[in-house]
Amino acid sequence: GIKIFVAPSSSSCLSIPTRSCTSVGLKIVVSDNKRRLRKCLAEALCERCAGVMKQQRLSASSFLARFFNEEILSAHAMNHLGKSGKGSAQVLAQRITQEWANKAMKLRVAPPTCQAVNARPSRPEIPLTLKQRRNN
Repeated sequence: GIKIFVAPSSSSCLSIPTRSCTSVGLKIVVSDNKRRLRKCLAEALCERCAGVMKQQRLSASSFLARFFNEEILSAHAMNHLGKSGKGSAQVLAQRITQEWANKAMKLRVAPPTCQAVNARPSRPEIPLTLKQRRNN
């Protein structure tokens, strides 16, 4: 196949077929930009998940139980919500979404959603100043 040179520091790339060389180059780009890519990929995945939920008319708990395994749901329940990580995927998904709703109510903000679900991103309610109240 065609041979290419991807990384200046990798002279061995000259003798490697294109696919392997591209793989090496991609690994370098990804490892050098993990934080940026993690954020971009997380946002894109969230939007895709919201699209699937909307298309298949799934609730948040149904979506979690269907597309995330017990290990992931358990870790989220324990590490991020301080809740029990025991139970089936359905039980964990219910627990997680209930806790999301409870925390949203306590904070008086809309539950975390992706832009794909709402036409515009949700914002926390911020009390108006006296001047703003008079102008409204």
